[in-house]
Amino acid sequence: MAKKETTKGTATTVASKAAEKIAADVLKQNPDINEVHVTSDGTAFYTRNDAQNHANTLRNREVYSTKRGAAALKAAVAASKSGKADVSEPADGELEIDELTGEPINDNPENAEA
Repeated sequence: MAKKETTKGTATTVASKAAEKIAADVLKQNPDINEVHVTSDGTAFYTRNDAQNHANTLRNREVYSTKRGAAALKAAVAASKSGKADVSEPADGELEIDELTGEPINDNPENAEA
């Protein structure tokens, strides 16, 4: 059985923490999906039904579901607790880069080419 830790009244397990990390990685790599379901063996699925069917073949049948907004919020909270700055904001004078195309975003007229 997985070790349970109590954090401010909510019980979390080692498996749920691992599932959160896997879900965050899958959501980061797939910007077109909004929800991911991870089984206790670490396999990620786009639909809950597929995850549940796979979980039925496992000893631990838990399925951990994560939505995109929840994953981003947890990452932001973890970054603020660790004292890291939010890296999504560009520094003054730096061009903001579009994550999908890799091209600079010219919102600032000073940075736009003539």
